[in-house]
Amino acid sequence: LEDRPLSSIRQLSGFRVLTLIKTGMRDMLHQAEQDLFDHLNVNGDGYISKEELATGLRAVGFDLPEAEIEAFLKLVDSDG
Repeated sequence: LEDRPLSSIRQLSGFRVLTLIKTGMRDMLHQAEQDLFDHLNVNGDGYISKEELATGLRAVGFDLPEAEIEAFLKLVDSDG
């Protein structure tokens, strides 16, 4: 969208503009998720350990008990 000149964007239908916005937002969210994962995955092994998650959460002001971190990991861990 940002590579298109403004005149060509004005010619798009409302539906097409909304589709472009949705796609751009989805891409931005995906990139944000990837950036967060990369930040938490300190050792670069492709997995976020309990310790890495705890450290990341503490860095942003959440000092959760180990049991809560384990429960969260069980909830979101897709590969066991």
